[in-house]
Amino acid sequence: MQRQTRKKQSLVVAKRIMKRETIAFILIISLYLGTYKGNIALWQDGSDTPYQVYPYSSSIYTKIDQNLLKNGIIITDISTIEKYLDDYLS
Repeated sequence: MQRQTRKKQSLVVAKRIMKRETIAFILIISLYLGTYKGNIALWQDGSDTPYQVYPYSSSIYTKIDQNLLKNGIIITDISTIEKYLDDYLS
């Protein structure tokens, strides 16, 4: 029983670390959130291919957010990143 609890706690910690690292990375190199083949992706302005594709479907978002992602969400502050990352990293 304790082993499963430790695994769950480790997963929560790993997700938090991944989220923080992703946020810092996005802010440093000016990426924006979008989609690629139905998944969440990070894009660098002017690129024809995504910088990174996550194995998370954009279908988890509302239709409004899906349209925003389709057009690209420019990241200007931490709260914008957290709003979208929290949905699929939680």
